[in-house]
Amino acid sequence: MSLPPAPTMEVDGGTTVVTPEMIRAPAVDQMTDTAIKFVKEARGAVMRTLMDIRVPQKELREDFDPDACTGDGQQRPPLMHFGFAMSWTQVIALLRRHNYLHSPSMPFKPTLANLSKTRSHPHLNIVEKDALRDRLLLVLGFKTGEELAMNECLTPKSVRVVISLYTNYSKGSNGWWTDEDRRQEVMSALRNFLRSKNYNPDEHLNWYWDAKWCGLGYSAPDDAFNPWPAAQNSRWRTHFDNRSPDEGKARRTIDTKGDQAY
Repeated sequence: MSLPPAPTMEVDGGTTVVTPEMIRAPAVDQMTDTAIKFVKEARGAVMRTLMDIRVPQKELREDFDPDACTGDGQQRPPLMHFGFAMSWTQVIALLRRHNYLHSPSMPFKPTLANLSKTRSHPHLNIVEKDALRDRLLLVLGFKTGEELAMNECLTPKSVRVVISLYTNYSKGSNGWWTDEDRRQEVMSALRNFLRSKNYNPDEHLNWYWDAKWCGLGYSAPDDAFNPWPAAQNSRWRTHFDNRSPDEGKARRTIDTKGDQAY
């Protein structure tokens, strides 16, 4: 695969190529509104590039399989989730459609009760996302009898939440997935629950890049999936399991807006 074009953004009426330095948080004494706005726009441009090049896969590529990764010092593949992708708006609509968003039969959560009062949800905060995630996972546990997970992942449109059945690092360890009868039972329950006139589960069942660990700030082994060659971008991680908490905190303070944040 060829290398992707570098991210670009509009600056003073012209197009500027975004560099790794442009997405770094400014120093505390330089953190003006203008500086923060500039970094947000630069990160937005990089995120758009990442969503263009780190696309979902129907079938997992062989070089994304950790079992195929051999040799000392070889970089491990990125973390990929296999599951159903949804926007948070679709999650809310799903829970509302099945009367699980705010129901006497479910544990009361003020956050969900507030969300049930309106159909417009342009920006959800972390508390609201956590409440929706907990409620949907609880319901999915009832429907399938299995413990699933939900993770934000990259899609061509935005960062979306994925009902993760397993990852490229955990595949084969799920007892229900290796039992053909049980697998069909669980998948049938999921498809029936998720399907609506506006959502076809099979269209959204793919392998997705984990947005938290393998999104902004992560360089993949293959530069075809990087906005800049990894050798020219030493500040980005090359492993998804060694992220510094301080780095994450600094990045979240001026992250991209809306559902592009991780």
